[in-house]
Amino acid sequence: MSEIEVVVTVHPNPNVKKIILPMFKKAKVENIKLVPALDYISLVQLMNKSYLILTDSGGIQEEAPGLGKPVLVFRNVTERPEGVDAGVVKMVGTSFKRIVEETARLLDDQTEYEKMAKAVNPYGDGKASERIAKLIYEYEQNSEKIQEEHVEIKNNEIDYEKISIVMPTYNGASHIQKSIESCLNQTYRNTELIIVDDGSIDDIKTVVDKFNDNRIKYFKHNINLGLPAALNTGFEKTTGGYLTWTSDDNFYKPDALEIMVAYLKNHSDVDFVYSDFYIVNEKEKIVENYIPALPETLKKYSCVGASFLYTRKVYEKIGGYDINYFLAEDYDHFLKIYTNFKMAKISKSLYYYRSHSNSLTEKYGDYMVSRVCNEVRLKNFSNHFKLERSLKGRNFAIAVKDYYLAENYKEARKYIAPAILNNLFYCLTYKDKNGDREVLSAMLDLIFGIKSIKKIRFLKRKILEQLGLIKKVSKLVSVVICTKDRLQEVLNCITSILKQSHLPKEIIIVDSSLNNNILLSAIERRFKTELSIKNINFKFYISQSNVAKQSNLGIKNSSGDIVILLDDDVILENNFIKEMLNIFDMKSINKVGAVMGNIINEKRENTFSYRNIIKYLFFMPKYGNGKFRISSMPTTPTGLNKVKAVEFVTRGVTAYNRKVFNEFLFDESLCDIYGAAEDVDFSYRIMKKYTNYYTPYAKCYHYEVSNKDVGSELKRIKYFQNYQYLFYKNIPRAPIRKITFRIALFGLKNRADLLPLPQIMALLMEQLFGNKVTSIVRKYYRKMMLMFKPLVSVK
Repeated sequence: MSEIEVVVTVHPNPNVKKIILPMFKKAKVENIKLVPALDYISLVQLMNKSYLILTDSGGIQEEAPGLGKPVLVFRNVTERPEGVDAGVVKMVGTSFKRIVEETARLLDDQTEYEKMAKAVNPYGDGKASERIAKLIYEYEQNSEKIQEEHVEIKNNEIDYEKISIVMPTYNGASHIQKSIESCLNQTYRNTELIIVDDGSIDDIKTVVDKFNDNRIKYFKHNINLGLPAALNTGFEKTTGGYLTWTSDDNFYKPDALEIMVAYLKNHSDVDFVYSDFYIVNEKEKIVENYIPALPETLKKYSCVGASFLYTRKVYEKIGGYDINYFLAEDYDHFLKIYTNFKMAKISKSLYYYRSHSNSLTEKYGDYMVSRVCNEVRLKNFSNHFKLERSLKGRNFAIAVKDYYLAENYKEARKYIAPAILNNLFYCLTYKDKNGDREVLSAMLDLIFGIKSIKKIRFLKRKILEQLGLIKKVSKLVSVVICTKDRLQEVLNCITSILKQSHLPKEIIIVDSSLNNNILLSAIERRFKTELSIKNINFKFYISQSNVAKQSNLGIKNSSGDIVILLDDDVILENNFIKEMLNIFDMKSINKVGAVMGNIINEKRENTFSYRNIIKYLFFMPKYGNGKFRISSMPTTPTGLNKVKAVEFVTRGVTAYNRKVFNEFLFDESLCDIYGAAEDVDFSYRIMKKYTNYYTPYAKCYHYEVSNKDVGSELKRIKYFQNYQYLFYKNIPRAPIRKITFRIALFGLKNRADLLPLPQIMALLMEQLFGNKVTSIVRKYYRKMMLMFKPLVSVK
């Protein structure tokens, strides 16, 4: 083999170098040459001079066959199967024996070598540029003729009287039938309905197939690509002269499209029309008649709503939806339309918008939606139209706040001067929903650096490290995500993990879905390359539907010194892991049991609100200082503004010391309906030996999605049962504890915080004195309410 020369290009990643360089240095093989990572031209020249290429690179799998070089790939699966099918690429896996055998075969057998080298390249023959140049030349020579032919073909395909309705759907089988019926039953009959199934795991196709109507066209993505991508797929398939889209859970009035298309035909200067619409609840009862603002208001916020129709020339000029603005893709699209076409509003409700817990707005929260909308405004007001000075300043100020909260200080500083110059009043007076002057405090910190507590905390840690009084905690972090039937949420969670300023050593998914392969394949398709580049191990386990069992399985298979347990519907801000580790640095790691992060989209109840007062009186779980109440019920520290030692930590946003799991695991008997109070039990047990902490600096969003197989009433009952079990398992039976615990159980069982005070008193009397006395009280209570009914009636 001495006549063979092997050239190895070493990846610039220091973790790769750390393994590769010592290994080859130790081997001392003269005909192996290590070279640093090459630029593209040098790499192509090296491949062209080579005889055979061995790689795990996806890009080289495409490049090398164009040079007539056989390629052996160190993988068992490839995202480029065309090369394998054509015979120019062969998968050899990572088995040493197989790699040697296949390499020797190509070196020794000229027939085998020629067979691969001269196979038809599925990625092209290298002459595409020549063909493109020739076509451009022919186009310029015959532009008029080609243009006429193009228009003729286009006119034959497009029916300018037809309305094309695009309906994207993702796991929307429960409501889509009503939506489809409303589209097909329009009084304007010349329509087509294009349904785009964005990788749903429920059976959308079965529902669609019930409609025997040739106006329906059905397309499906193999994986969930998100709403903007689904819309773009749908609009590419349209053949109508008028376009719109509707959600799978909303529905039209029968004459909605006829009214809107008539308006466009009668007003030739208008290309986009929208209308008022009804907001309905889960039972389709109207709760609000929503009246959108005039088009000019788009400069301030998205006002169009869900009922609209526009001409095809709008689509031909504006194009599709921007996939980078998920949650605000429609606002970005409307702003582009506003700056290029005339828009108008019809003052008539033509549409029913369904408000329910699984809608995108409810799922992701107003804060996240408004944040993306602010980004859209920033992009559009400078590029598309001139805003009034004060409005421009307002948008700059919001940009300062948003970038500051995202800890992108470089971008935030860019907008300080424009914000102050254009709208100083807004910068000084703006308050958020909690009354905090976020813009002003952000600007002061960016200008003067007054975030002193955090800086002192950091300096203190560094000084103590230098003096040897504390040891820097090992930075090996494992992240465990427990999930069930939440594909998109898991993908969003992993995306936020991969953006962390301190990356974990490994990500472990423990799945209890019915079809585990869908989640695994989606993760591999989207993140396999990035996980490899960032040197993060990925593990996937299957478990029973029990969050305690899933957590224990993930913990047992993790190897990090710090184990972070996350719910699948959590999204982390970029410094979440770093801030968690800072607490372990500051405190003695041997004494820290767990550190809980700050869920910033979860707002604390007003101290003097009715619900909070009732919870306080009944010793029920509530927001507080993170301590267990005398009734043994926990209080949640979320929303506190300083690092604090606590007793209770929520499992789904918490980092745990590895030493804790050597002694304690989650109680699996508590989770026979997936999960209920398992973290309460775990916190109570570990706090006796370790100190738990809460940090407001490790920020995240928790978009709680309910489990479809667990009703809210069943979960409430299970919580009630589990708290009883926990009390007798963990709590010393002092008389005062027993009494307060019984009161708390009464409040939980009867949902006291949701009941009016007279009804609570009646239930208490029934508990204390029996039904006879209570029935008398209820009788007089009803009479009293009838007397006051005219005074409290609501239209």
